Amino acid sequence: MAAKYGCPSLIIPHAVDQFMWARIVEEKGLGPKAITMKRLSEEKLANALEDLYNVGHYKKTAAAVAGMISAESDAETLYAVLTAGID
Repeated sequence: MAAKYGCPSLIIPHAVDQFMWARIVEEKGLGPKAITMKRLSEEKLANALEDLYNVGHYKKTAAAVAGMISAESDAETLYAVLTAGID
C-alpha cells in the first residue's frame, strides 16, 4: 500500500513473502535495506528510519511508482511492474 500512495518503505520481514517484498523495495529504490527480526536492534531501526526519511531518492522513486500504479488497472500488470528485473 505504501507504494500505491508514494510513500517510501522500511520493511522488517519475518514471514513468508515479506522477504521477497523487502528485496523488491530495496532493489527498486523504494526504501533502505530491510532489517530482519533476528538482526533488529534499536540502533539499526533508528539508523534505517533516519535513512528512510532523509534520503531524497526514496521519496522520488516512490512517487514515480505511485504514478505507474495509478495508471495500471489490474494486479497482474502491477506485479509485473514491481518485479521487473527481479530474479
